[in-house]
Amino acid sequence: MLPHEHLISAIIFSGIFFLISPSIGFLGVLLIILSAVLVDVDHYIFYAVKKRDLSLVNAYKWYQSNRVRTHHLSRKEKSKIYFGFHFLHGIEIFAIIYLLYAYVNPVFLYVMMGYSLHFFGDLLVEVVWCGKTDKISVIYSFFRMNKLKFVDDI
Repeated sequence: MLPHEHLISAIIFSGIFFLISPSIGFLGVLLIILSAVLVDVDHYIFYAVKKRDLSLVNAYKWYQSNRVRTHHLSRKEKSKIYFGFHFLHGIEIFAIIYLLYAYVNPVFLYVMMGYSLHFFGDLLVEVVWCGKTDKISVIYSFFRMNKLKFVDDI
C-alpha cells in the first residue's frame, strides 16, 4: 500500500475505534495513525542507502516508477522480484511492539494497532498483487531477497 492509503485507512480505523471507545483519546488516535504510516520510513532508508540520495521526493518517484514498470508483469514474474529490504515490515517487529505493550507501557497497544493495520494492509496487497509473502518476516525477507532479482535489474 502507498503511504496515503495507509493514512486514509488509519484515519478511518482510528475514527471508528474512537467512536466505539472514546477513552483512547487524542493520544491513542494519533499513535494509531502515526504508527500505521511511519512504518514506511524503512522504504525511504532503503532508497537513501541503495541510491545514495537523501531526497524524499526522489525516493517516492523511484518507488512509483517501479510500481508502474512492474504493473504489467504477471504475479509469477512479480514474485521473482524484490523492491528492497524493509526491516520494519515483519512479524518480528509486531512481537517487539507487543512486548513493549505488555512489559513497558500500555500505550504501545495503540502503536500495535496502527502497526497491525499497516502490516495486514501490506500483506493483503502483496499476496494479491505479487503472489508472495516476503513482508511477513524480516528474517525471511532478508534471506529471500538474495534469491530474487532486484527491481532495477529487470
